Amino acid sequence: MSSNLKEISELVKEINPDILHLGTVPESLSPTDVKKLKQKFPNLNIMRSIPVVDEESIKLAKRYDGIVDYLLLDTYKKEDSQVGATGETHNWDISQKIVKSVKIPVILAGGIGPDNVAKAIKKVRPAGVDSKTKTDKMGSHRKDIKKVKEFVKVAKSFELDRF
Repeated sequence: MSSNLKEISELVKEINPDILHLGTVPESLSPTDVKKLKQKFPNLNIMRSIPVVDEESIKLAKRYDGIVDYLLLDTYKKEDSQVGATGETHNWDISQKIVKSVKIPVILAGGIGPDNVAKAIKKVRPAGVDSKTKTDKMGSHRKDIKKVKEFVKVAKSFELDRF
């Protein structure tokens, strides 16, 4: 959630992650900032959260195309300093337009759980799906393994050629 490039760089050097997920709001970490990070760590896969709010979200996603390796489309509340973890879905029509308008893989998040992952995949056709709050144990940030298993089962039941 940090927007401090020096701090992020130090963490990358120390941890050496397979994928760096940048989830802070776009105003705090611009495409130019992320490009500097990618130049410093050319072999690092970077995933950037995109707040899906309105048509401007499509333009924002396109600005990261070719800079990051993945986009994660998520719900955003104006008062939050991060994108996501709201438990609420966003406008999947906009997410679908983003998937069609960029060349990099897009992961769909935002209020997705076992109950609606099939509908989300059919509508948006993302490269992958993500679930946080709808697969957590009620009232906690700990995973409910039963919900996770159901989510994975439903999500894996889709094959791209079925669309």
